[in-house]
Amino acid sequence: MMLGLCLIVALFSCKKESSNIGAELIDDPNKIGAAITEILEITTYNQRANSIKTSDMDQAVFGAINTEETGLISSAIYSTFTPDSLDRIFPISNFSVETFNLNLHILNTYGVSKNQSFEVYQLKNSVNGDSTYYHFDSLPLINLIGEFTLENIDSGFYSFPLDSSFGASFLKTTDTEFESNENFKTFFSGICIKPKSNPSINNGCIYTINSANTSISLTYDTESPENEFDKQLIFELESTNHIFTKFNQNLLESKLRSCINDTSLGLESFYVQGMGSCIGKIELPSVQKWYNNDSNQHIINKFELQFFVEENPIFTSPNELILTYTNSLNNRYFKSAVLDTKDENLFYKFSISPSEVNTLLENDLFNSANFILENPQPSKEGELTIILGKNSEKPPLLKISHTKY
Repeated sequence: MMLGLCLIVALFSCKKESSNIGAELIDDPNKIGAAITEILEITTYNQRANSIKTSDMDQAVFGAINTEETGLISSAIYSTFTPDSLDRIFPISNFSVETFNLNLHILNTYGVSKNQSFEVYQLKNSVNGDSTYYHFDSLPLINLIGEFTLENIDSGFYSFPLDSSFGASFLKTTDTEFESNENFKTFFSGICIKPKSNPSINNGCIYTINSANTSISLTYDTESPENEFDKQLIFELESTNHIFTKFNQNLLESKLRSCINDTSLGLESFYVQGMGSCIGKIELPSVQKWYNNDSNQHIINKFELQFFVEENPIFTSPNELILTYTNSLNNRYFKSAVLDTKDENLFYKFSISPSEVNTLLENDLFNSANFILENPQPSKEGELTIILGKNSEKPPLLKISHTKY
């Protein structure tokens, strides 16, 4: 999309000294000034986010949501547990499982929390705490060990019953399974929580949970005359390295699909979304050309990018976005901006160091900066930002203040 770029006039004055920069170039040596306004071009579009890390996070997400903007998004949680204590002694017979529950601490919801059903599967392989998992990773499943439905769930602590006959298998182990955490993970590799079905259009919900408070609990009773048994077992995450989220997204017939890798002009909006979905690509092809073609020299004093946001009833705009780029040292750098809600215009405003911009332009590196807008922690939230484009009432703005000499 082609967006307007305004160059702000900047006037600067200083005392008359022999060291005045450019004093010999103008009639009045007390002033160095610029008096130009240029309209330059910006291209914006979307790319699919790749390699979004979803392990070693203090929060995880699961659920499914289907909207006209982004299509169907589904997320599943994979986690591996260890017992709260080892060297357990269980009755050989005459016992019955009273409860076998999955315990979740739901922090917040995204979408319409209404009658969404989930399946809980046993993992074939455990989550490796030494590995890094990304939003496209998964592990093979074997047994269905439970189902539950979330109805008008808000934040809070919840317990959902699992298959008690499967829970009884924990009591039929030998001493070996509870000798060490590694032995237990070989016996019980963990679980996957995944949506049972896909929601209809403009329905569904994503749930964010506290990883540290995710657990499985089992209580049982026994007719054994001995009283040495601990009749409550808790299985917890050994660390946040043992839980990760997988995302699936179907963009068919969604508005986002037309913006993916599409640099054509005239689109009214583009998108930045969490959950490993999409990032906003920002290209400023005319800035380097403007700098190179002007016979004068420029000192950049201010470089600001401002993006206006569309309010909508379905999505929550994140409180913060980040703008990443490759700096003059060839390192990936970022600037953050908080959503401004002070007036009727919602927007994010990013300011990049003038000296950094000047160095990029001087060394003809500006076009390789690779500007990207993204959610600061995309694997934690399902937030979506709809950013207004060229043909909207409030197109994005690039403002450059500079001194010309």
